[in-house]
Amino acid sequence: MASVVRDGKLPTARRLLDVLRKIFNDARRWYYLSRNPAETVRVKSDWKPPGILSVDEACRLLSAVHPQWRPLVLVAMLTGLRWGELVALR
Repeated sequence: MASVVRDGKLPTARRLLDVLRKIFNDARRWYYLSRNPAETVRVKSDWKPPGILSVDEACRLLSAVHPQWRPLVLVAMLTGLRWGELVALR
């Protein structure tokens, strides 16, 4: 499971942990175990939500972008649309 977490597959790791917990809970219910060793295991994530650009950062970003792409980047910053959503706009 550590390799799954290390490779960044957190949803897969969480599903694996759920399966393990259910297996160990069944083993407890059938008196094979006295406690569930997976009860205290947590899948930690290093993911943090993206931050909001300050006005200065937004200005620097826009000045660094080629003039052709500035309107698209500005719309992205103001709306939060993803690249695929932006290029699909008509």
